[in-house]
Amino acid sequence: MWKKTPNSRIEMPEYVERSYHEALVNALAHRDYLVNGSEVHIDIYDDRMEIYSPGGMPDGSLIQERDPLSVPSTRRNPVLADVFNRLGYMERKGSGFEKIIS
Repeated sequence: MWKKTPNSRIEMPEYVERSYHEALVNALAHRDYLVNGSEVHIDIYDDRMEIYSPGGMPDGSLIQERDPLSVPSTRRNPVLADVFNRLGYMERKGSGFEKIIS
């Protein structure tokens, strides 16, 4: 969304940039790259944004059945996570869900 002013316009985003940036970085860093034909999906609807990363939880559980704030950090792709960390895209302490929710 945006709001028109006399000389320009003011952008009014529907989502906090930090939230979707964190969700997208997590989706790319933690996805299962061994699943053939899989890809990260970003779907935007009228009332929500969904970012889907193939592969599921490393322990086989369903995230829908867990408290996202208590899920331990597990690096499925440690090399990619290290590259993202060096680029400043992610930290090493597993705080992604907390940032997205807050």
